[in-house]
Amino acid sequence: MKPNQIKKLFESNMVQLNKLNTKAGSAVKAVLMAAETNGPVYVRLLTPDRDSIEYDIVEGNQEVLQRVGQSLGVTVTETQFVVETKLATERVPLATEKTSNLRKRGKLNVELEQSTE
Repeated sequence: MKPNQIKKLFESNMVQLNKLNTKAGSAVKAVLMAAETNGPVYVRLLTPDRDSIEYDIVEGNQEVLQRVGQSLGVTVTETQFVVETKLATERVPLATEKTSNLRKRGKLNVELEQSTE
């Protein structure tokens, strides 16, 4: 591909990436950048849907896309990138644990202050 074609393709792909959720957009962008340097492979992003997006290969080998996608945790089919996204609620136990540790420390400090008086 010529540099001006690459630039136009990049701009078009960025519009489509911005329609994905943040995590999926970042993951697909990482796959595209790695594929470009390892292939090079150029794709045109088509139909975004929250955590997946369809694509067409403009130039290059699809095996590179699949290898790069697998290494980055993105499922690459013949026509689509799919990013597994986890719910934010899975992080709640960590936040709860941190809060309970802070309460314990606060209680310890109060007990220490009372015992020294």
